[in-house]
Amino acid sequence: LNGVVQAERATAGILATTSFFTKGAKEFQARLSHQIGLKDYVGIQEWLDTIFRQ
Repeated sequence: LNGVVQAERATAGILATTSFFTKGAKEFQARLSHQIGLKDYVGIQEWLDTIFRQ
């Protein structure tokens, strides 16, 4: 994802999964938190809860 963000000159990218991220993936993302976002199963549930409560 970081390579795509750089190649496309995007301001940021987000990777969503219905599973969970490894410790290593979270550590990598933490170093690039201004460019890369991660949403796992719990994060997606929270998004959906927010959307459908409106």
